[in-house]
Amino acid sequence: MHAIETSHASTADTAKIVAKTRRTPSITLILPAYNEAEVIADAIMEADSALSSITHRYEIIVVDDGSSDATAEIVREFAKFIHSLRLIQHPRNQGYGAAIRSGFSAAQCDLVAFTDADCQFDLTELDRFVLLSERYDVVCGYRIDRKDSSLRCLYSKVYNLLVRAMLSPGVRDVDCALKMFDVNVAKKLRITGDGFLVNSEMLTQANRLGHSVVEVGVSHRPRTLGQSTVSIKHIPKVLKSLMRYWWNEVQFPPQTLMDRRNSETRSSGCFGLNPIWLQIGLIFIAAVFMFANLEYPLIDRDETRYAEIPREMIATGNWVLPQLNFETYYDKPPLLYWLCAISFQLFGISEASARFVPALAAICTLASTMFFGSRLFGRTVGLYAGVVLMLSVGFAFTSRYLLLDGVLALFVSLSLFTSLEAIRNPTATVGKGSLHRGWWILSGVCIGLAFLTKGPIAIVLWLPPVLAMTWVSEAHARPRWWHYGVLGGVASMIAAPWFLMVHLEDPAFLHEFFYRHNIARFAGEFHPKPIWYFLPVLLIAGHPWSFLTIPYGKFLLSRDERSLRQRPPAVGYLLLWSGWCFTFFFSVELQIAHLPFARRSGTGVAGRPLPSHRTRRCKSS
Repeated sequence: MHAIETSHASTADTAKIVAKTRRTPSITLILPAYNEAEVIADAIMEADSALSSITHRYEIIVVDDGSSDATAEIVREFAKFIHSLRLIQHPRNQGYGAAIRSGFSAAQCDLVAFTDADCQFDLTELDRFVLLSERYDVVCGYRIDRKDSSLRCLYSKVYNLLVRAMLSPGVRDVDCALKMFDVNVAKKLRITGDGFLVNSEMLTQANRLGHSVVEVGVSHRPRTLGQSTVSIKHIPKVLKSLMRYWWNEVQFPPQTLMDRRNSETRSSGCFGLNPIWLQIGLIFIAAVFMFANLEYPLIDRDETRYAEIPREMIATGNWVLPQLNFETYYDKPPLLYWLCAISFQLFGISEASARFVPALAAICTLASTMFFGSRLFGRTVGLYAGVVLMLSVGFAFTSRYLLLDGVLALFVSLSLFTSLEAIRNPTATVGKGSLHRGWWILSGVCIGLAFLTKGPIAIVLWLPPVLAMTWVSEAHARPRWWHYGVLGGVASMIAAPWFLMVHLEDPAFLHEFFYRHNIARFAGEFHPKPIWYFLPVLLIAGHPWSFLTIPYGKFLLSRDERSLRQRPPAVGYLLLWSGWCFTFFFSVELQIAHLPFARRSGTGVAGRPLPSHRTRRCKSS
């Protein structure tokens, strides 16, 4: 990137320089205008005078972007005696980007320049742009001494800092409205936005396509006529457009960039073997590891509790109300207890039968990870995902330990995988709420099962990533409110009957379960931990892959073409998923660490002892 500042050159000197060139290029100047009746006449006259001193062949295109004043009528009057003047009129106001897009499409000259119709730039300085255009594809101006208000300059400075950090356009003054393009470059640019983000879009694309860009200082005048259309109310819209453009074009480009890579990955094997058979072999190896030697004694109160409750279900014949030591136990919903009770009835009451459930859940989680990984990235990548998961310390531990976490992880991951399949349906109409209904309903089923495993956390872990992805991504369908209603209805059909039956037997159950064992628990009433507890646990659970966090962060921030092709929108979804889980649980630990009662070991709210339960060892018969 080159930045040059030049002193003002006289029109006569510029004409001499241009005359020496082999061929004076023709120039199209685009003037976007919206309610500029007060100043449009001056803008046209200045543009005609400046261009005529630079080249013999030029055209001025005024794009009237749905003005409600006399802008279009004034342009038509001038067009009667300025034959190089053309008018493009939008029936309604579409935005600055739409005006530039229309001007680029209509341009017929060698070079295409644009500037605002408010006469804030000295157009005789376009002579430098013409000279620089002989060596550069894009010439951008930057305002040497900006004449806008302090507040407007502040907005622009913050915006430029954000754009440079997120998009790397390579210029210091991104939104300077005086730029010149080679016409072939201009017509190649894909301008998708209609707002003020158009300058950032054009420069980002030009850099990615390998076009040369240079920046030159220009004079700036204060606005004396007309009114600026930029105001503080545009800030949220601009920030939203910037975030979405960064996500869809810079960070996680459309899936079309991955089509060739995916086809190559699906057709290639690993070590000369078919990835499908390798995945099946990995599941077999995992099963041997997870199901072998599960008879060792139950370790702590969690394992003994979760084994005793299903044993008492069988003993009492009451599968509705979970009981521990034959007293109702409201901490968790019953799905894990039901699965363990079924295992006890099939294989007998033993430690191995109890641990069969988390082991089976781990196998299903491994298989589903490889299945959806293959659908999203190819079978070889799906195989690698399975290997990474199986060799993670936390996953291997929970697969042989009687906890709710393994079953919860299975159904939460399935709910998020199936949601992605629903919204990434290639036949979906983006933004119209159309999606694959089968996958969407299946996601609701998985949410219902996860709710029956550990309660409302199933929704807490599912909803934010899905909402964020459908809001930020332009390559995915955006479900409407009634789609979420259908999904909630399906989940309720799975989970609600048990809650209703328990409520009919014990009216105090709903308050006890939802408030005390969910809201109060996440507020820190139970299991207080110091703030340093969560991060080491996460690093150990992810070992050995947690040490790849820094290289992975570099990969996500890289702007080279190879990295872009390895970051389809699905990677963004997985990042939202994992990032939200980390943020949620870390914020819970952070909140607990700062609560007064969390500093008193072994006490609950107001110093009351934490609830404890007498547990029985699971007997073999």
